[in-house]
Amino acid sequence: RSREISTAFSEARFVSMALLSNLQMLILSVPLLVIVAENSAISIFLRSGIVFLNDFAVLVAIFAPKINFVLTGKMGSSGKGADILRRRVKDRSQQHQHHVRSQQRYVASTEPASALNSGNNHSGGQARS
Repeated sequence: RSREISTAFSEARFVSMALLSNLQMLILSVPLLVIVAENSAISIFLRSGIVFLNDFAVLVAIFAPKINFVLTGKMGSSGKGADILRRRVKDRSQQHQHHVRSQQRYVASTEPASALNSGNNHSGGQARS
């Protein structure tokens, strides 16, 4: 039964990337912190940089695929859940386009005819014969 479960919502790959990023920061930062341990200003700066880079890498690993899906509508995985998400995004896009078109028709129908015609007369108000 578990073979039929969609992987559309699986984030194991991205969580593992975030954990590998944490491990990489740990491996790289410990020797650097030992080297600069005697200089407190550099040590504080390095610690701040390490914390920032670590947290930034985790946030990018978790949220970049979601942002990519929202902006492009493309998912990295396939399956029934992915197809459902793609259809929903497509339906929402079509609903939004229909709503915008209906608003434009409404605005065009409520504008007075004199306002529409007055903008077309460029002869300074005088008709040519």
